[in-house]
Order: sequence, then structure tokens, then C-alpha cells
Amino acid sequence: MHFEYWGKDTTVTVISATPSPPTVFPLIASCGLSDATGPLTMGCLATDFLPTPVTFSWTDQSGKAISSDKYRQYPSVQNGGTYTSTSQLSISNAEWEKSEYFTCTVENASGKKHTQVNKPAVENTTPPHVFIIPPSSEELRANKTATIVCVARGFAPKDYTFKWFTDSKEFDASHYINTDAVEDKGYFDASSLLTVKEAEWKGSSMIKCELAHGRVTVSRNISSSAPDCSQCSATVDVHVEILPPTPEETLTQKGATLTCKATGLASQHNIKMAWSLPGGQELASGTPDITVVEGYITAVYEYKADLQKWASGNKFICTVTHDESLPSPKSIEYQRVIIKANEKSPAVFLLSPSPQETTSGHSEVTVTCYVKDFYPEDVYISWLHSDKTVASDRYTSTNLIPKKNENGASLFSVYSKLTVPLQSWTNGDVYTCMVHHETIQTLTKTITRNTDSAGACTAVSQDCSDYDSEEDDVGSLWTTASTFIFLFLASFFYSIGATFAKVK
Repeated sequence: MHFEYWGKDTTVTVISATPSPPTVFPLIASCGLSDATGPLTMGCLATDFLPTPVTFSWTDQSGKAISSDKYRQYPSVQNGGTYTSTSQLSISNAEWEKSEYFTCTVENASGKKHTQVNKPAVENTTPPHVFIIPPSSEELRANKTATIVCVARGFAPKDYTFKWFTDSKEFDASHYINTDAVEDKGYFDASSLLTVKEAEWKGSSMIKCELAHGRVTVSRNISSSAPDCSQCSATVDVHVEILPPTPEETLTQKGATLTCKATGLASQHNIKMAWSLPGGQELASGTPDITVVEGYITAVYEYKADLQKWASGNKFICTVTHDESLPSPKSIEYQRVIIKANEKSPAVFLLSPSPQETTSGHSEVTVTCYVKDFYPEDVYISWLHSDKTVASDRYTSTNLIPKKNENGASLFSVYSKLTVPLQSWTNGDVYTCMVHHETIQTLTKTITRNTDSAGACTAVSQDCSDYDSEEDDVGSLWTTASTFIFLFLASFFYSIGATFAKVK
């Protein structure tokens, strides 16, 4: 197959070809939809149509038309005597969750065709509960052999693999038999039977059954010196961590929710988690929330701490108890650590859209808030449009950018990028960046687009009188800012321009 690209808006006339409507195919969004947090992309492929041009449109499950600024149509390319074209739709995860499918409609002079982009089926994934059964004393006496049974229950999907080891050496498959999995209401049970000579059973320091299921591998160990299954040990790699409260919560809602997260657990059953203070004083305990993704079990248990105690550096301890995963309860300690002497309030600068961006033909442009040189690192940025709160899916922030000052103290900076309609910016609408940091009351900086008497477009703020007096500092700021913004906004293929305002 050979494609020739004729260039955007090029019309090609094909002689003696039969006009035909497009044949349309869905292009499903990329893998990992359930974990996606950013925009999700799906597509629509139109082939074998004649003549050009062709027009794409999208609707959601209810039939509501999707705004054209959320999808792109690419130029048609010739394939023999007909043409091929594609459209790409980008939507938020929230929009995807609200609709079971999206419909792509493709039309040319020969007709109109539709196709649906459906959500992929979500397979039930549940990890197995694994245990091991020692040989019976009757078998040892009568046959001088030892049959050890490894049982896996309640797992899905069906795919799994048993392996056996003795003192780290893997048994050949001829030593064991795997039973066929038995299904019950979508879940499976299976077992594996290892048979060895009595002398090998008694001479081995440890025999291990290993079950691989999806991304999870579960092991159970047994030995002749500890044949009771209550003593069989689980060797699951369990990771426990404490996640701090979000800056949005601590800086705007005056709370401090600590999250204890345990991953890699052997099963979902009988998991207990507790919060306490040093010295053993219990704060909270209970059954955590459980999630299972591709067989990987995660347990989460939250505790809403007193904001002042959290901020002042009190210690909090989370303890996880799970006999199937841990030989003993596992505890982890959390303490907020800051250096009060290094506290520093942020400087805030607003960067307007570049001239290249405003004249590129795109329906949206970018306003950027640069929050510079602050400590501690917790900061929360929000936006207003004409004094109304902007939805959080309209802006994103970079990861914190660390550096050291001349004394070696840590400072942080961050950029927040707000996407606004070009028409709104052109009309002179007012946009405000709100910066929340514990060293200050909420700091606001406002920017709008004006036109001066000569007809030149400028970005101005509430207090532009400081601009001239700080020209050198602004020049230095722009050199630094443009570097980070280029990386941050690479998807736009434009660098931020030189027009911006600094406002106190």
C-alpha cells in the first residue's frame, strides 16, 4: 500500500473513478483507561472515499454534539483512486466515564457513515487465596512418599502457573500434577500436587509452592520441621507508605488527611489497619478500603489529623496486620519536617499567550502563572475567570522545580498553565491566578489583554506601574521561565512569547 501526501487543502481530481462514501472504523483509546488522569485520546478512520473533502463530527452517548475544539481532522491522503483521512478526539477522564460510547460521523458528497468508539470490556481480576497442605502421616508410613498440595481459590481470570522449589532449586514438572481449574460464578479454584520421596521431604530445609497470576506471584513455604499449615509462611512483598495531605486541603480547607497505603497483599480478606501516636495511643483502627487492579491488591486507610499537630511536626504511626501477607504487623512512621528558618514567600508572575500562539489559528491559548522561590514546598494554585472559579480540568501544574539558594537552603518553583478560549482572551476577559502558601494570605495576580492607542496588543495587570522599575529582573525571569515553559507546553509546539506582566 502506498500513500501520497498532497498537502493541506490540496484538491486532487481523479478521472474515471466512481464516487463512494467513506468506510469508517473506530480507533480505541490507548491502554490503561482505568488509570488515566489526563486527556484520553480516541480516533476515527475513514477510508476508500471519493470525492474530497470529507467532514468529521463527534457526539456522545446522548447524541450531544462535542465541541470542535476537542477534536482534530487531518488532511486526506490518496490511496490509489480513493482517499483516507482520520479524526482524533481528546476528552477528559470524567467525560469518558459519563458516556458508554462516542459516535464519529463522516460525510462527503457521496454519503454519510457512522461508527461507535466503545469502552473496552473490563475483565474481572481477582488474585488467588493460596495455602499449602502438608503430607499425611499415613502416606509417609505406608508409601514412604510425601504428597504436598498447593491450593489456589477464588481467582480470576483463569490464567495461572504453578511452580515448586526445594532449597531454591526448581522441581521438574514431572514431579507434580496440576488439576484443571474449576469455575464457580466467574471465579476459579485450582491445585497442584507435588510428590517426593520421604527422605527428600525430611531432608529438605524448605519446600516452596509458587503461583503466578497476572502481575502477582504468591509463595507458600513448608518444611518437615514445621508441617502444620498454620506455620506456613507467605513471602509476598508488601509495601506500606503514608501519603501526606494535599496542599489544597491544608491550605484551603484547614484539614490534614493522612493516607496509609499497603500494596502487594496476598488476599483481600482480614486486613486490619490502625493509626496511633508514639507510645501506643490508638487514634483510629478498622477495615481499609480495598482496590484490585490486574490482580494487584491495594489497601487504603485514612485518618484526619488535627491541622496544627500535623503542621508542627507531630509523629503519626500506621500499622498493617494481615496474617496471609505478613509474619507480624508492619508499622511505618510519618512526620512532617520543615526548617522554619528557611521559610520564604513566593514571588508570582503572570505570562500572557505568545504572539505566535494567538495567531496560530488554534481556538485556545495559554496563560501561565509562574510561582517562584518559595519554602516549604506545599503550594496550591487555582484560577478565576472574571471572578468566577475555573474548573480544575482547565489548568495543570508542573512538578515542583527545586533549587538551592546561596546559603544551600532549598527553594521551589512551579508553573500553572491555564487554557482559555482565544475569543475570551481577545475580548479582554480578566484572569486571576490565586496562590495559596502557608507563609502568606492568599495571593492573587490578575491579567487581561488590552489594545493600546497604536493598536498594539499588550497584557496588563492591576498594577503595571512596577514594570519599568523592575525591567532587569523581568528580563532575567523570562530567560528562566521560557526554558521551563517550553518543556511544559511542548504539546503545543510553541514557546511562550515575551509579553507578560508582573504584579504585586
